[in-house]
Amino acid sequence: MYTAPALPLDVAGIIVDALGDEQDMNALKACSLASRIFVPLSRKHILSTVQINDAFSELPSPPETSNLVALLSSPNPDVPNYIRKFEFRLTEYDLEHRSLPSLLQKITKLDSLYLWSHGTEKIDWLQIPKPMRNALLHLMRLPTLTHLRLRWFQNFPVSDIAPCTNLISLNVEHVEFAEIDTPAAVSTPPKLQEYIVGDKSALSTHMLLDAVLENGNSAFDFTGLKKLNAIYEEDEDVSATERLLKDVKTLETLELFVCTAAPFQNLAKFMAQNARTLKTLNLRIHLDEGEESDPLLGLCEELEAVSDNNVVETIEMTVEVSTDTDCSTGDDWGRLDKVLNKPVWPKLKHVTLDIGIYVYSNDGEALKEALDLLPQIQLGRLADSKTVDFKFTTHIELV
Repeated sequence: MYTAPALPLDVAGIIVDALGDEQDMNALKACSLASRIFVPLSRKHILSTVQINDAFSELPSPPETSNLVALLSSPNPDVPNYIRKFEFRLTEYDLEHRSLPSLLQKITKLDSLYLWSHGTEKIDWLQIPKPMRNALLHLMRLPTLTHLRLRWFQNFPVSDIAPCTNLISLNVEHVEFAEIDTPAAVSTPPKLQEYIVGDKSALSTHMLLDAVLENGNSAFDFTGLKKLNAIYEEDEDVSATERLLKDVKTLETLELFVCTAAPFQNLAKFMAQNARTLKTLNLRIHLDEGEESDPLLGLCEELEAVSDNNVVETIEMTVEVSTDTDCSTGDDWGRLDKVLNKPVWPKLKHVTLDIGIYVYSNDGEALKEALDLLPQIQLGRLADSKTVDFKFTTHIELV
């Protein structure tokens, strides 16, 4: 009887890690069932990301929490430490769970944590039962944690985030920080490299900038920021972003979502401050006015003020045309074509422009047909460029 030679452990590890890199969960699960040698190798990938409670389900899901309890109750002590990314949409059931807090304490090697309210109302952080709140703080303050995302909380003390000293990425969406707080008793602030801020968050940004440690130093160090994702919905958002970037000269990626009520402002200034490092611009524009308005919301004026010492390589633009709103196909697009073909972009290699037409009562086909002609009529130099890879698309979204 022929017996297949045993697969060397290092070769098996290479195979499983390759499947993990591809996030091929079906193949990883099949491997774990094929041979005992694959079980621990596969498990570290299968369990590396844990998501609890569906973001879009209408009702809480106790069975999902039960699965988490079962996982963390495993007799194998290594199981909780396979978890690297944890997304927990908290329900009332979870907050009152008696055994879950102590089980969460078993997780000790998280890289990324995402906490948010499962319901339609924000969770009052200080009203979370103390055992559960302490367990969540344990996860937030793990020395391995580098990425933290918080969404849909109120009365959240900034001092609960400041001790996350190894944090490099902070994502804050619909979070109301506590008005009364005590400075965190740590000496070194997190040195953030990425800051992502949701809508209605200008006050949150100001509070993070105002926060101090017990020694009087700033609670967060934004000066080494490499990536910023911000939203301009109102003038307060613009001023918060300007204050945030006042001393930043290391940005590599700038992502701005701009609305009609707060058009592009200070973009050229931000680019000048970060001229030696900024390589990627990702600009998202939301239009809710008629065809007479500038469809680029002042972008061309900002780009015209950019000097030739920049190192921008990629400009990605997305224009969202709101429901039953028209969009100009006139000379504003030609102005964009002209400014991006000036000799002030020595490193520019890629430009993408995607226009989405959002409809519910108007089919949008006529507008799409008109916009589809832009590369021929208004964007000819970009379309014919030999040095810049230009990609142009339009699509209709039913809402």
